[in-house]
Amino acid sequence: MYDEKQVERLMIVGLWCAHPYEHERPSIRQAIQYLNFDAKLPNLPAKIPSRVYHESTPSSVSPYEPLSPTSLQEGR
Repeated sequence: MYDEKQVERLMIVGLWCAHPYEHERPSIRQAIQYLNFDAKLPNLPAKIPSRVYHESTPSSVSPYEPLSPTSLQEGR
């Protein structure tokens, strides 16, 4: 047995949390408010927004050193 309104709300909040643009996602506090029926649900777009990626110039210095068996043994 389940409440259809709860399931619908859960699905909408789940989709909202998975929005491709981080600034469009709800905070944890907002998500809980929506799940607890304390706030009106947002209007989600009818179509899934596509993520747009911008090319950046490659950096000549990597912030991470590649792992090798030697570096793992040495504890780096």
